[in-house]
Amino acid sequence: MSSRNALLSAEDRTRALALSQSLQAASALAASGEHSAQALLDAARAELRRLDVEAEYVALVNPDTLEPIDQLTGDALLALAARIGAVRLIDNVTLSPAGDSAAGEALTRPLPGKANATCSA
Repeated sequence: MSSRNALLSAEDRTRALALSQSLQAASALAASGEHSAQALLDAARAELRRLDVEAEYVALVNPDTLEPIDQLTGDALLALAARIGAVRLIDNVTLSPAGDSAAGEALTRPLPGKANATCSA
């Protein structure tokens, strides 16, 4: 168990799953052909709300510049942060547009030279 997980109650550990589930929801939507950043962000936020988690931020950005994007036309980084109890958790995933040869790898393919899943307390 990570040091951050040790700081979470059993209930909070269950709520913390909302972060990865929100990334999976947006990834599935992107894989189905959705290109609107707003729709992808809304899907991630809805999944967080479902488990009563309020995000500090949810952003879809260019993976090289970290500038927000409006449309998923190439690889993009979906990043989020939320507090669960006193612990701040962050996570991210690379999204690719449907039809991209890498689309099926979105949850497992890290960006070259960059960390893809980090938490901070």
